[in-house]
Amino acid sequence: MLKKTYPYYLANEPVAMADAKAIDAAIGHAVAAQRAMREFKPYQRQAVLDHCVKRFRERFDELAEALCIEAGNSADRYLLGRG
Repeated sequence: MLKKTYPYYLANEPVAMADAKAIDAAIGHAVAAQRAMREFKPYQRQAVLDHCVKRFRERFDELAEALCIEAGNSADRYLLGRG
């Protein structure tokens, strides 16, 4: 069942609650970004995606922990062997 509000997180701490208006605004921004990305040449889209991959790799442990917390799992098994 969907909730009426969802928390915004910063450094794994809830800092505010997102209501339907905030969620709709976020979706609107994503749609607007899609339109802008469509205008990019393929090499420009690749550069954006390469940058995202680089940042995801830099923050792998933090992202893995956040996803585990959201799913209600322990991050230990996902982070073993990394360092």
